[in-house]
Amino acid sequence: MGTSIACGVQRLAAPEFSSIDAVLIVSCDMPSVTTAHLRALIDAAPTGGERVASAYAGPEAEAEAEPVRGIPALLPRADWEALAALDGDQGARALLRQAQTRTVLLPHGTFDLDTPADVDRWRRAVTAGPPPAP
Repeated sequence: MGTSIACGVQRLAAPEFSSIDAVLIVSCDMPSVTTAHLRALIDAAPTGGERVASAYAGPEAEAEAEPVRGIPALLPRADWEALAALDGDQGARALLRQAQTRTVLLPHGTFDLDTPADVDRWRRAVTAGPPPAP
């Protein structure tokens, strides 16, 4: 994850992208992500200079008694130097955990689909109703 983010952000540093204020990082294996959620992230940063993460309950949230901040997330140009330095499988989690990070709730955000068992678990969860509030 970190290597991929770094590669993309390093490319955005090119002069032809100088008018871009923020980057939206999204994973393709999160079935609860909708265009409405992505729009809410963008709307939560009206100037493009704010960092906005998705907030969802998960194993870490239960231990920490607060929602996890994660992707999808909108990261402003001010964060790009740190993002460009990422390496390996660690993404932007450290940035997203900073206190000034705004959040938008993402119900069922802990689900990611890597196996057929994950798909079955997702289907059971969404037919059971909304998750408990974080």
